[in-house]
Amino acid sequence: MANDVILDRILGSVIPVLIVVMIGYLYGRWRKPNMSTINQVNMELFVPMLIFSVLASKSVDLTDYLPLTIGTLGIILGSAVLTWPICQLTGIQPKTLIPPMMFTNTGNLALPLVLLAFGEAAMPAMIVIFIISMFYILRWAFTSSTAAPKCSTHYRYRQSSRPSLDCSSALPTHTFLTSH
Repeated sequence: MANDVILDRILGSVIPVLIVVMIGYLYGRWRKPNMSTINQVNMELFVPMLIFSVLASKSVDLTDYLPLTIGTLGIILGSAVLTWPICQLTGIQPKTLIPPMMFTNTGNLALPLVLLAFGEAAMPAMIVIFIISMFYILRWAFTSSTAAPKCSTHYRYRQSSRPSLDCSSALPTHTFLTSH
């Protein structure tokens, strides 16, 4: 009985997101839209508005989320530490594999899932995770753009409709990865 409730909740949360993703995929294959403007407006306007609205609508005491912050940082940095040996064993360049393992999709995939699965009450915690992840991605983009301008996210974002995150890593691992 309890398993049915859990399965219903999971499917009720995941299926709407999968349907929207499938519609977007099919539309993209059919119309091949230029996503650069949409991505830019999303990242520069809608994401900050979402963060502001969640933080402004709720009384969020960030010290309440200190264990969550430490856990999120542990997951981000731990992913790099755990992925490094895989790179060594398989011969995959660390600059290629480690960043996607560190920077999970906590925005456009996780936010709707959390909202559907846990409701509005869980959004402040999810926004804290999102802010920490975005901070690390932005720090990564800054260090990669100052270390290798032709390899930065900004450069690739302007040159392509699909930004790439394969040039460097986050601040704590940037020096380590670029020196090996």
